[in-house]
Amino acid sequence: MFFCSDQNSGPASWDGSISADRSSGIFLIQARNNNIFQLRSESNSIQYLPRATGERTFFHFNYDISTTGGSNYIYSDNNALGILSTGFEVTASDVSIFNYTTGNSIGINNIGTGINRNATDYEFEVEGDIGLTGTIYGLSDRRMKKNITNLQPVLNLLMQLNPVRYQFKDTEEAEYNIGFIAQEVEEIFPDLVGEFTSTNEEEIETLKAVKYMELIPILVEAIKEQQKEIDELRSLIENK
Repeated sequence: MFFCSDQNSGPASWDGSISADRSSGIFLIQARNNNIFQLRSESNSIQYLPRATGERTFFHFNYDISTTGGSNYIYSDNNALGILSTGFEVTASDVSIFNYTTGNSIGINNIGTGINRNATDYEFEVEGDIGLTGTIYGLSDRRMKKNITNLQPVLNLLMQLNPVRYQFKDTEEAEYNIGFIAQEVEEIFPDLVGEFTSTNEEEIETLKAVKYMELIPILVEAIKEQQKEIDELRSLIENK
């Protein structure tokens, strides 16, 4: 079945069609050339836009029938599947759900958001390095806490930690990292070690992870203990 905007034009000038193929089971609604295919209500619409840059196509979700309203898009091309907030040009500020060339991805599930991995244990997980220009804040308001106690002496425990330099397996990067072995930290400060589920394609296993930020209060307590020892030694020397 063919549809023409000009009733006086011939079949060769059709603008859209509806057809069905029993052998393939395909029911086809087609807009000719670069025409927009649109599903709409009185004030809202969903548009399929087979145009713009290169091989890219768009679904346009419009909360206002006017051409300036509700410019939100889902797009697909040879490189990526993503989301745009305005226009047809994909820029660095747009969200790419999956990039076929680089393999970069953003995934959201019932656990959390994952960058280049599926979230398995925490609300936000990243496979790779993180860079930021701002500051990371940790909620620390006294009104949100209970069972508050001072740390016990930690200097002797801290001296048992063994900092190491290492590379990660299964990576081609030559960069070295500096840190601790989680199993060794767990023997000394068990509260500093958590678990992280690996999503390796070959197998799924639970790995140990270190809460490096929580080392800061322990280091502060150790400095205070060491300073107290220094002050006591200074007092002994001055009183001789």
